[in-house]
Amino acid sequence: MGLITSGAATALQGLTDVFNRSQIGRRTPATRPASAALDSLYGGYEKRVNDIGSGRKPMPVELSQNTPPENFNIFDPRNSTDPYASNATASSGNPVIDINPNADEAYLAHELGHVASKHTDVGAIVRNLRNNPKLAAALGASMFAVPAVASAIEAGDNDLDTSLALATAASLPTLVDEGLATKNGLAIMNNAGTRATLGQRGKLAGGYLSYLLPALAVGGLGNFVGNQLDQDIPTS
Repeated sequence: MGLITSGAATALQGLTDVFNRSQIGRRTPATRPASAALDSLYGGYEKRVNDIGSGRKPMPVELSQNTPPENFNIFDPRNSTDPYASNATASSGNPVIDINPNADEAYLAHELGHVASKHTDVGAIVRNLRNNPKLAAALGASMFAVPAVASAIEAGDNDLDTSLALATAASLPTLVDEGLATKNGLAIMNNAGTRATLGQRGKLAGGYLSYLLPALAVGGLGNFVGNQLDQDIPTS
């Protein structure tokens, strides 16, 4: 069962990645493109920080607009979407957002949501945990090892839920960070007077799945391996 779950999650992951690349890496403007919402969303971001930042002032955000080249292949996983929807810290110390001006405004709102999260105690802690290389390596290893060990010591093969929960917990900093960014991004859109449509919410959900599915795939595989090692406890 674990192997089936892992395979299904991996297959869905591939489809989700193609969908995300098709949207984030688009070469023609979306119905509501980021390029048309730069000022309104930035105003929505500043208002969001004022609402949740406990007196913190909104950090100035540097914006880099990048359009994918003609040879950007949505079916090639080597084509990263980072230049077209991501956030980092510039040499100035200010947050910087890379965005494709053709992409839906929801993706820009999501990246601004990441920046807004950093203005809160919880958001800053989660972000630091996610960006800690040593912690990331340890959590990545535990995503496979912990579910495998749990399955091995738990008799029988009905332990898939435990394995998936443990694998997902190992990805918790990333999942929480992405969840907060989406929550704040939707609030930013509301503040900007452009409430997210159902389709835009679906696009953000597709982005979240791209982080959740790998945990489920690894958890399912760890469960399968662990169940090859365990011994059923005899009953009288």
